[in-house]
Amino acid sequence: MPNTSPLINKKPVSVIEPPVSFCDAVYSIVEDTRLGATKLEWGNRNVFIAIREGRLQIKSYDSQWHDLILRDVDILGTDWVVFSQE
Repeated sequence: MPNTSPLINKKPVSVIEPPVSFCDAVYSIVEDTRLGATKLEWGNRNVFIAIREGRLQIKSYDSQWHDLILRDVDILGTDWVVFSQE
């Protein structure tokens, strides 16, 4: 069965609207590793999660990559924005 999810777009995009749940954001970035996701509350597009080295990682305020440590507020949040890293 073909994937008909509106969140998956193999072409480069700037932002996939509207904000989505954590699960939808992770699904999108796993399906297309050119995508990243950030939370609106972070207010900084330079801080985002992505699949890197086969793991879910976060590029933090110090521009370094770290393994993502999940908090319940992140998992339950619906303010994730998926965007192209390209």
